[in-house]
Amino acid sequence: MTTLATPSPSPSAAPGPLSVSFLSFNNLSVIAVVFSALSALFGAYVILFVLAVWSTYSRTGTSYRRLRIVTIVLFINLLTHYICRGITFGRARLVNPPAGDLRMVDIPIVFIGSITCTFAGFLSDGLVAWRFYVVYGRKRWAMYLPATAVIVNALLGFSGDFQHLEFYRSTQTYTETFKLHAFKINAAWGWFMFGINTVLSGAIIGRIIYISKSTDKHNAACSYGGKRYNTALAAVTESALVTWVGLLLYEIAAIAPTGHITSVWNVGYVMVCIIPMFFGISQCLITARLGIVNDGFDLRESNRDHAVAMSFGADSGRAAREITITVSRETVIDAEKGAVDL
Repeated sequence: MTTLATPSPSPSAAPGPLSVSFLSFNNLSVIAVVFSALSALFGAYVILFVLAVWSTYSRTGTSYRRLRIVTIVLFINLLTHYICRGITFGRARLVNPPAGDLRMVDIPIVFIGSITCTFAGFLSDGLVAWRFYVVYGRKRWAMYLPATAVIVNALLGFSGDFQHLEFYRSTQTYTETFKLHAFKINAAWGWFMFGINTVLSGAIIGRIIYISKSTDKHNAACSYGGKRYNTALAAVTESALVTWVGLLLYEIAAIAPTGHITSVWNVGYVMVCIIPMFFGISQCLITARLGIVNDGFDLRESNRDHAVAMSFGADSGRAAREITITVSRETVIDAEKGAVDL
């Protein structure tokens, strides 16, 4: 989400052998840290991607097919981001790159790296908004409010990405104005996304815990909500807590004394490079869980008969099993029923 400016020696004097060696050492040191972290997260993401595709491969429902498409699109997007960052880091080793490379190579690579980061965040937030909509009983407000916030934030991020194209109109204007605007927009994008994920993740976790306690309170014969381990697993994956943690680190880096969203080699730049991998990991965790547990996880409450319902499964986009606890009659109904879309 940010512009990369390769550090260069002071223009007031030609770099000597010592200054060139020191600069190269600093560049390589930072590259080693950033690319190692990026590669480790990308490796973990690839493993989860394979697990997510494998777990949903045998599912034939429309919802599972859509999940696979989103998972594959996000993988291609993050692979592109990883390659772009790799090229950028490799080029940072050049002390005196050719003059035409900035226009022909560096700016396009920076633009692609930035826009892939924003798009990954958009897909990740969209998935969290969808789970929020499902967990809250598919109410209209649960769909429109988070969807609006996610779309607005994505447009904000894309507007910052396209600031880089001003370079082709006026290099001076880009360096003096648009480059700084892009940094500020990217910082606002990160804070807005952090706020969205805080609200949605907190609401999803709260809802899951509430329903779990409701089923436990009435001694429900429910293998999902009645176990703390399953509840914790559902809360962590459904709420995309990994994304929230990544965004928290991103914001800490953004306000750190040696951070901020800039083109300087610092902690802020490190988080800008690796934050998309947190988006991908969260998306794969949710997809893999839905495929392995066969859980559409739909929660409903009926005040009319004091019932708490938790639906499981998603074969062909429908819940394969529904367990309904009717408190007033003190009965437990266990029936095979197609009730809920994934």
